[in-house]
Amino acid sequence: MNNKELILHIGMPKTGSTAIQEYYNKNRDFILNEGILYPIAGCEDRAHRILFEALTNNSKNFDIFWKNLKDEINKYPNKRVLISSEDLFFLNNYQISELSKKIKNYFKFNIITIIVFLRRQDLWAESWYNQSVKAKKIKYKKNFKKFLISSTKVKRTLDYFTILENWISNFKRNKFLVNVYEFPKSDHQDIVKKFNKLINVNTHTHLLNDNRLNVSLDPIEVEIIRLINNHETNDEIRNILIKYFQSRVNKKSILLKNDIYYFSESSRNKFMDRCKSSNDKVLKKYFSKSLTLFSDHTTYNKIQKFTFLYLIKILPDLKNFLTVNLKKDYNYYKPYIRKLFLAYFTGKFKSFFQLNKKYEIIKS
Repeated sequence: MNNKELILHIGMPKTGSTAIQEYYNKNRDFILNEGILYPIAGCEDRAHRILFEALTNNSKNFDIFWKNLKDEINKYPNKRVLISSEDLFFLNNYQISELSKKIKNYFKFNIITIIVFLRRQDLWAESWYNQSVKAKKIKYKKNFKKFLISSTKVKRTLDYFTILENWISNFKRNKFLVNVYEFPKSDHQDIVKKFNKLINVNTHTHLLNDNRLNVSLDPIEVEIIRLINNHETNDEIRNILIKYFQSRVNKKSILLKNDIYYFSESSRNKFMDRCKSSNDKVLKKYFSKSLTLFSDHTTYNKIQKFTFLYLIKILPDLKNFLTVNLKKDYNYYKPYIRKLFLAYFTGKFKSFFQLNKKYEIIKS
């Protein structure tokens, strides 16, 4: 059986992928009537994460996954098929080659369309650090400066051109749509609309999620979670605080300005200088009519130290959140939270964390 088209959305991470996946996963039946199949096979937490695992985990047999995916797709021969996983962006050349072979062996598509969104590398690094600290599976513990040095993914983003070339070389004679994601210009609903426009699908506004998903936290909040990653074995308080911080974003009641970043101005410029050659090649090949690849709508260079003002503002709201969302009374958590915040903001880490080291967002 021949399917019309495979639409392969490969990310990259932190470019609105979660919003796109939520739209298609939550409205799967409705979208099917519109001519798009968003397969259940391989779908985990909205995205087709099993596909990435099948290409990167050599210790397990994924024949059943490929068979189930083939069977589901063959049930709908006249539908376009959308597969989305932002993890695919970081496949190496060999893994991309294996994916191409699997698709040819298991399926017969008339055309394959690959869609990717790129984000300015410095902003992506900050967002990925944010994600790495708050993600349950990662729980990153070191500061941002060490993160830049150690993160393999950050290093790979320095050369977008090579990543794109690996995909093109393995999926020849197919459509390849390269797009730019810019935050805060792109909110979660706009990115869904833009994606749907790329694949010629109408966006039904009543199906859009009003809340932002997988939102980034303020750097101060990230630092609090990072300290807990280092010194707290019980996830309860950690999960409560992350849920609370994210709820404030969705309620648009952010108490701090969004102009707090991890890079200093000089370190940001040096970082982006390392990306310039590759970015110029991407601009020339994929955006020949544009003057720049990424707009520079702000210098992104303000760093704010932690103050008692944040503590004073946050505690009453946190109390209300705990009262509404938790089974246990707020007084159950109050002693721990009070000690945590006071220890953090007064710098008395030794008494609470049994440490002598002073923490900062970044040390220039």
